Amino acid sequence: MQLLFSNRAFARLWLAGLFVILSTWVLFMTMMIMVYEITGSPLATGLILVFTSLPAVLLGPIAGALVDRWDRKRVMSLGALSLATLLLLSLPLARDVSVVTLYAIIVVQAIIMAFYAPAENALLPNLVREDDLAPANAFNAMNNNLGNIVGPSVGAFLFVQVGFTATLATCALLFLAGWAVIAGLPVPGRIVSESASPPIARTRGIGAILASVGRDIRVGIHAVRSRPVLLVAVAAFGLYTLADVPLTAVLPVFVGDSLGVGPAAFGTMMTIRGITGLLGGLAVAAVSRSIHEATLLAGGLLLYGACIASWGIINTFALGLLITMPVGLAAAAIQTGMYTLLQRHSPDATRGRVFGLVGTVNGTIMLGGSLVAGGVGELVGTRPVVIMSGCLQAMPLILVLSRLRPWHWRPKR
Repeated sequence: MQLLFSNRAFARLWLAGLFVILSTWVLFMTMMIMVYEITGSPLATGLILVFTSLPAVLLGPIAGALVDRWDRKRVMSLGALSLATLLLLSLPLARDVSVVTLYAIIVVQAIIMAFYAPAENALLPNLVREDDLAPANAFNAMNNNLGNIVGPSVGAFLFVQVGFTATLATCALLFLAGWAVIAGLPVPGRIVSESASPPIARTRGIGAILASVGRDIRVGIHAVRSRPVLLVAVAAFGLYTLADVPLTAVLPVFVGDSLGVGPAAFGTMMTIRGITGLLGGLAVAAVSRSIHEATLLAGGLLLYGACIASWGIINTFALGLLITMPVGLAAAAIQTGMYTLLQRHSPDATRGRVFGLVGTVNGTIMLGGSLVAGGVGELVGTRPVVIMSGCLQAMPLILVLSRLRPWHWRPKR
C-alpha cells in the first residue's frame, strides 16, 4: 500500500480508475436489467455484451494510434467528462426509454472507453518508477476485482431501490468524480522517440488524415513484431483470452447443472473469487519487486489452468468454493505480469497502439469464442467445456516458458 500513499500521481490514477470502473459495471448491469424488463428477451439482453465489446474490436488500432498522438491525460479527462455528460443528457429520456436508446448509450460509452483504456495503460509507466511498475499493475488488478464485486451488486440494488433514472444519475456522478481526480493528475513530460508521429494538425484533408493514421497503425504493428518479448506477450494475452472465453460463456450453466446449485450460490462463488482477487492483488504487489513479471505470468497461468480444469472434474459445490480461492490470486498474477511486460517493452511513443492492438485481438477472440463455446456446450455439455478451458491455458504457458524462459530473468531494480 505504500505506493498508493507515496506517489501522488499514481494514487490519483488509481482512484480515477476505481471511479470509472465502478460506474462502468453499474451501468452495464443496469442496462442488462432494463433491456430484459422491456423486451423479456435473453437475445436482446445479450446484445448489450456485444455492443460493449464491438467498439474495442473495430476501433482498437485507430484509438491506439490517436492516443499516441494526443495528450493521454486529456484523453482520459475528456473521456470521463463525456461519459458523465452523456448520462446526464439521457436523464430526461429515462422515464420512457426505448431499447434503441439503451443500445445507443452503451455503444457511445464503449467507444469512449476504447480510447480511455489504452490511454490509461500507456500513461501508467510515465507516473511510476520502473521498479514500481509491477506493483502498480497489481493495484490496478485490484480495481478490476473491486468493480467485479461491487459494481453489479450496486447496480442491481440501485435499480430496485431508486429506479433507472437515479441509477443513471449515480453513474454520472461517479464519472464526474473520476474526471475531477484526473484533472488534478500531475503528469511529467512525454518521452518522444523517432517513432513518434507528427501532430495531426499538420495533416490536411480527410484522406491524408486517414492515411496518416494508417501509417501510425502500421508503426504500432511493426513495434510489436520487431520486439520478441512484446510479440510473445501479445500472443500469450490472446491465447489466455481464447482459453478463458469458453469458461466465461458456460460457467453459470455449469455451476447450476453440474454442481446442482442456484443463482445465489453462483453469486457467492463469484464474490469469493472477487475477494480473493483483491487479496491476491495485495500479495502480488508485495512480491512483485522480487519476482520478474515473466515469472508472475507463468506462475499465474499454471495455477489458473489447474484450478479451472479441476472445476470441471469436481461434483460438489463445496469443492468448487475451495478451488475458487486461489483463482483470484492466479488472475492477479496473470494481469500484473501481462500488463507489466507490455508496458515495460513498449516504447512510449507507440505504447497506445500496442494496447489498442491488444484490445482488438482480445475483443475479437471474446466475441467469436463466446458464440462457439455456447454451441459446443449445447452439443457436449458444459463440463467438457470447463475442462477444455483449463487445459487450453497450457498454450500461453508453454509459449511463455519456451520463449521468455522466466527462470533466466531477474527483476529490474
